[in-house]
Amino acid sequence: MRITIKDESLIETLKEYAEIQGASTFQYTEDLLRKSISGLLAYKLVFLYHDGTQTEETHFYSPKDLAESVRAADFLLENPTKLFDGRRIIGWQVWQNGNLIEEKNKGERENE
Repeated sequence: MRITIKDESLIETLKEYAEIQGASTFQYTEDLLRKSISGLLAYKLVFLYHDGTQTEETHFYSPKDLAESVRAADFLLENPTKLFDGRRIIGWQVWQNGNLIEEKNKGERENE
């Protein structure tokens, strides 16, 4: 089976993920690639906004990137700032394979 990846940023992410998993060099094997992709696609971070909406687009993360993004989300939650579109983040959720695994919500919805 041959898999061709043209997206350079995905290739770099897969290399980084392979190194996190203990591979000394990135090997383009079907098994490692499958494990890397399943690891990357396992997590989704959703932002909740004060107007009752949430992120529409889907963001997938490696475990390392997810941890960094959750720290950034916590910062935004503790330091409320209106975003460019006027919304304010009041919470976040982490989903893994369709299941909610972690959530932080201040529950400060506003009627504007």
